[in-house]
Amino acid sequence: MENLKIVDVGTGAGFPGLVLKIVFPNLDVVLVDALNKRINFLNHVIESLKLENIEAIHDRIENYAKNNLEVFDLVTCRAVAKLNIISELCLPLAKINGYFIPMKATIEDEISDTKYLEVLKSKVESVITFNLPIENSVRNLIVIKKYGSIDKKYPRQYDKIIKNPLKWQKVIFFILQFFLKFSIINMRIKVGLFMNQNNNREVVEISVEDNGHGLSPE
Repeated sequence: MENLKIVDVGTGAGFPGLVLKIVFPNLDVVLVDALNKRINFLNHVIESLKLENIEAIHDRIENYAKNNLEVFDLVTCRAVAKLNIISELCLPLAKINGYFIPMKATIEDEISDTKYLEVLKSKVESVITFNLPIENSVRNLIVIKKYGSIDKKYPRQYDKIIKNPLKWQKVIFFILQFFLKFSIINMRIKVGLFMNQNNNREVVEISVEDNGHGLSPE
């Protein structure tokens, strides 16, 4: 794990980001949390342990992500929100071919359909299930790989994500938008308008041909 750049989102008391830094000193770690008193605590721990190449940042993750797109090899998060919500917040931070690995307790309802991750140019590679020591409760690490650049409109503001979270239906809209924008389905439309003198009706003639030259009305 040498020279990896990691961001721990909603780090709280520093789990797992701070712990990873202690176990693997060569990591370059950023801890992000929206509550300043947590950041103050983390800075105290970092200073007390004389840790280097680690910083604690007070910011909302959607704002931090906008300014740090595709910076990190690994994004971690102890997830309390739904997977589709935290994925939109966290995946823009990951480099192409980087990973987002949230930890969640219950996942059955959330990983049954993750096709919305296509919008975020990502996919679930595996799920690692384990039991916590002592209490023996179940936890799951969802290993999500990012394979391409995400539209820069993501992440949206948190209130918009909550009101309209990513779903599979949005993938259909995204694909249609992509086809129109880049003319993957190339058509040539010829519209001729003429007047039928016999019955005074307007007739529109439309012909479509796929010739690979893009959408071009004449």
